[in-house]
Amino acid sequence: MSRFASVRFGSSGAGTWAVAHVFSCQCLGKCVGECLGQCLYCFFERLEVRLNRDTQIAAIHDLVTPVLASLGLELFDLQLTGSGRGRTLRISVEREGGVDLDAIAGASQAITPLLDNDKSLDGSYLLEVTSPGIERPLRRPEHFRRAIGEIVSIKYRTDTTADRLRGTLTEVDDDGCVVDVDGELRHFAFADIADARTVFEWGPAPRPGKAGKGRRTDRTKEKSRS
Repeated sequence: MSRFASVRFGSSGAGTWAVAHVFSCQCLGKCVGECLGQCLYCFFERLEVRLNRDTQIAAIHDLVTPVLASLGLELFDLQLTGSGRGRTLRISVEREGGVDLDAIAGASQAITPLLDNDKSLDGSYLLEVTSPGIERPLRRPEHFRRAIGEIVSIKYRTDTTADRLRGTLTEVDDDGCVVDVDGELRHFAFADIADARTVFEWGPAPRPGKAGKGRRTDRTKEKSRS
């Protein structure tokens, strides 16, 4: 149910008024395609959720990074997806030479009590500790830097659509990357990249330094807090 309010502004005797229309609705984000842009409530609700999630991720990053380092592991990525009781906190860890199930289990056991006692992540969620896998997602500049020299698949936006290509990642800076596509160097700004990942190519022998990179996961039972 949406509400509408009209507020008029003007100066005495000016004869000219500016009319401000304020829309709000209590649809709790379920009116997409129905409120036709009238739902400021939904816009600010989504904005608040996104800002709150970014704050939570930053706090969790600072919390678990030193603990993982003490285990000889590095935090590769951290994602908080879903909403309500369907939230999943996915923590990807790695180390030189890859991680095994014992390392994944040890990381899960070490960070679980920290998360249980931390106030930045309230409510219910599913904790998933995993390795990045053979084909690693590239979401931040440091991910791209670590993949220099590897074959990558990049989905990028154009003026009219989105395309995907594959090539060898050759250069990375703070704003974008350069990919060698069949001898042609293509530059992509990070802002234009919709999705990117490394590509594992099966061959007679594994690529140097890539042993043990298979994806391993430890999913813990759902955490619930009052």
